[in-house]
Amino acid sequence: MLKRLTYFLFLLMLLAACEERYTPKIDTIQGQLVVDALITNDITQSYVHLTTTQGFYNNQASPAALNAVVQLVDKDGITNIATESSAGSFFFKSVPVSGNSYKLRIEYQNNTYESDMVVMPPLPKIYSAYSGDVVKTTYKSDAYGGIMTINDPGREIY
Repeated sequence: MLKRLTYFLFLLMLLAACEERYTPKIDTIQGQLVVDALITNDITQSYVHLTTTQGFYNNQASPAALNAVVQLVDKDGITNIATESSAGSFFFKSVPVSGNSYKLRIEYQNNTYESDMVVMPPLPKIYSAYSGDVVKTTYKSDAYGGIMTINDPGREIY
């Protein structure tokens, strides 16, 4: 009997687990620059948006990076300075030339950040366009809980 009790206690100790709550320490490094930018041949599509990081547990919107200077520099060193339209949002007044190389330069809080030189690709050429019939199928539940199929005919351009 004592032998069975010993085996049972050993098995119980083997299956029992110690649980300790682990809370990781997350460093709060605030103020790192975040760049969201798109530079294209279409001036209406180009933008640069600058924000700064916040702590992990902070649930407020990221603050805009204020007092930054944003420049688009071509391979010959010609600089195009962006205009700030709102806090942290910049746009360029001129269109980059296809085939020329550019880099984005940002000066913020006595630091200078530069991207690599990238060649501006040419605008895509559309050789043909056509449209085709398409039926979009959606499903909704009716007033009685049944599922209804709704087919919406239309056209897509390719």
